[in-house]
Order: sequence, then C-alpha cells, then structure tokens
Amino acid sequence: MQRACLGASNDLDISSQSTTIVHQIFGGFLRSRVICFSCKAISDSYEAFLDVPLDIKAASSLTAALEDFVTPEHLDGENCFQCSK
Repeated sequence: MQRACLGASNDLDISSQSTTIVHQIFGGFLRSRVICFSCKAISDSYEAFLDVPLDIKAASSLTAALEDFVTPEHLDGENCFQCSK
C-alpha cells in the first residue's frame, strides 16, 4: 500500500515518504537513546517505521512483548559504544 501511495517515485527522501496516508495512519518515528555511563552524554537517533518489531514468540503476552521492546539495556563488550567526550 505504501508503494502504491508513493507512485512512480522510488527516490523520495524519508520526509516525503512520511507524507502518505499509510504513513500518517500507521507510521511514526522510533527514538533510540544511548546514555554514556561515564559522562552522562545523551545520543539520540530516529528511524521511521510502519511497524514495531516485537518478539512475540518469547513473550507471554502482547503487553510483555511491548515492555521488553522498551526496556533499557546495558551495553558492554562488543555492543559498547565508545564515548567521544
């Protein structure tokens, strides 16, 4: 449906893509926030979405899957981001 709303234009930027009726009804922006434990610097990134990737097989309910999705995680080891400050 989203592709049909975009028409023949395949090279539209994300701002233009988010103006379709499909995106206005079902879409949004997901914020990902990383907070440095050392200096408390905050880094936010935003990603447009039309669905939310929930791990429903591992959760006992939809509510539990949503809670798991928004639960903060501690990054360390290979997942640890190096603070630039």
